[in-house]
Amino acid sequence: MTLDKELKPCPFCGGAAKYEKIRESYDLEEFIECAYCGAQMSNYDESKGVEKAWNTRAYNKALTEAQERIKELKKENIELEKLAQQWHDDYKAITDGTDVIAKQALSTDKDKGE
Repeated sequence: MTLDKELKPCPFCGGAAKYEKIRESYDLEEFIECAYCGAQMSNYDESKGVEKAWNTRAYNKALTEAQERIKELKKENIELEKLAQQWHDDYKAITDGTDVIAKQALSTDKDKGE
């Protein structure tokens, strides 16, 4: 018997999971199986329920910390890109201004006959 349950994707491959309930004589077995890779979980912990156990994911502190650090680095990168653009614009303005001053000096020298 297949029932609709709200199940997370397979923790191994991301495939769709299906819930099965089988009654054999007096025993009731519940299990969840990935439709793609075949990973299974049965009602080993009846107090929790097989669907709750399937939907529970291990907390990986290192992964979470790495994801937070990536977010921080992305923000820093945006700020650095803004600074680099500002420095580029400032440098261009300075060099353009220097070119103007040099051209003015050359034209003044020509006017003087030098």
